[in-house]
Amino acid sequence: MRRASLCFIGAGFQATTNIYPSVVEAGIEIKAIATRNKKNSKATLVRFGSEGNAYDNIDEMLKNEE
Repeated sequence: MRRASLCFIGAGFQATTNIYPSVVEAGIEIKAIATRNKKNSKATLVRFGSEGNAYDNIDEMLKNEE
């Protein structure tokens, strides 16, 4: 069975406190995060143990990710 993966927009308080920890606990891969700042996107991916892609442009993420 293939592991589920998700892409997210935003890495604010609600996402980093509730959503991302729940996703990781459920065994779902965080494939990409898009925020206004690519550095913040990458830091959030690292924080939650993901080797996914960091974006600072939502349209780019939607174009590049499945």
